[in-house]
Amino acid sequence: MRGPFYSCRHHRPRVWKVVQARRGAGAPRLHIQVVSLFSVIAVLPAVLVAMSPTSPSTGLDRLFSGDQGVIQNSLIVANAYLHEHAQLIRGDILGMANDVSHARPLYDLDRSSFANC
Repeated sequence: MRGPFYSCRHHRPRVWKVVQARRGAGAPRLHIQVVSLFSVIAVLPAVLVAMSPTSPSTGLDRLFSGDQGVIQNSLIVANAYLHEHAQLIRGDILGMANDVSHARPLYDLDRSSFANC
């Protein structure tokens, strides 16, 4: 009876012969090294996550759990930002109103010069 790794054991000598045959040439050797390195880099994150004692969702659960302090703080900062900019806009509007009220006598004297502006 053949086991689950029969095909792997059966083809291993052929693969090894191909590797040995290509060992003398520079380009195939470089290709094997690049493929091997890429394989290790591709598998490494999966192995690290599988071996880690905590899952990535644990960190996210902790962030969005019952502690609402982060959300409350961001809400306070957002409201302070809106209030500050509302005050700045209010100051700009008052300045523009002041300029218009000071320009009113000039406008009443010479309306044609304001039409070209």
